[in-house]
Order: sequence, then structure tokens, then C-alpha cells
Amino acid sequence: RAYEAAIRSCGELGEWKRALAYLDYMFQEGLNANAFCTVEAMQTCAVCGLWSEALRLFHEMFEQVTRPVRSFSVSLEVCEQSGLWEEAIQIFEEFVNKGGIVEEDFVEPLL
Repeated sequence: RAYEAAIRSCGELGEWKRALAYLDYMFQEGLNANAFCTVEAMQTCAVCGLWSEALRLFHEMFEQVTRPVRSFSVSLEVCEQSGLWEEAIQIFEEFVNKGGIVEEDFVEPLL
């Protein structure tokens, strides 16, 4: 939880490089780099305008941990802000195919 809070703080300060360094360190050291830490790093990248980096984290997350619903919604927000509507549709379809429950605020970026 300490790393999750540190990564979140990096996002609030626009310190995306530091957030990614924390996340990388966690994976390299075998620490519990859970999905919530990755989502915080995604959010940090999105806030700093690094759309492709946020989406890279989303896609890599699947290889390492189970993706929480929040990761899908952050990814859709990133796609909305960066104009990547085709990728947004793919992410949405993946979520639905995995049995995700769709709520109105979740699909708003697709509308």
C-alpha cells in the first residue's frame, strides 16, 4: 500500500517518471506490484498526457496481474482523451467478453 500511495502522489505532482520507476522497482524486486499500483501509474501517465504509456501499462498488466475494473475505465478515459476510439471499442469488448458489468459512467467515453 505504501508504493500505491507513493505512485498516486507522483501523479498528483506530475512525476510520471518517478511513478514508473517505483512500479518497475516493485516488479524487479518481486514486491507485491498489484493491479492497483499499475492503475495508479496508468492514471499518472494519463494526467501527464502520456496516452501511449498508459495504454502500454494496461496491456502489460494482463501478463502480470488480473486487471481490475478501474483499469478498464482508466484505459477508456485515455482513449477518449487521445482520440483512439478504435482501441476504446476493443478494450470495451474485452471487458464485456470477460463478464464485466457495464455501467453508464463506464461507457460514457464511447458515446
